Amino acid sequence: TLVMAIPPAVIQPMIFAVSASYFAELIRDARLRFTGIGVGGSLGSVIGGAFPAIASALYAASGTIWAPLAYYAFISVVSIAAVLATSETRDVTL
Repeated sequence: TLVMAIPPAVIQPMIFAVSASYFAELIRDARLRFTGIGVGGSLGSVIGGAFPAIASALYAASGTIWAPLAYYAFISVVSIAAVLATSETRDVTL
């Protein structure tokens, strides 16, 4: 139980601590910022919420844990690439 409870209790606060400012800086037009963050967050929740079903289907189809792990690795690489593709907004007036 502790192995499953401790990592999210440590990792999620670190993610949530920076996500609000990160997402706010992505959308520079203040008139669109609330809607953009809301729509993006909602779509991300729907797509992310499908992860257990997709992982289960991959496991059932392949019979091995490697297919869901490959899917997780792919999603992680896409996420890291998306973060690295964003530009620095330190000197930009929001």
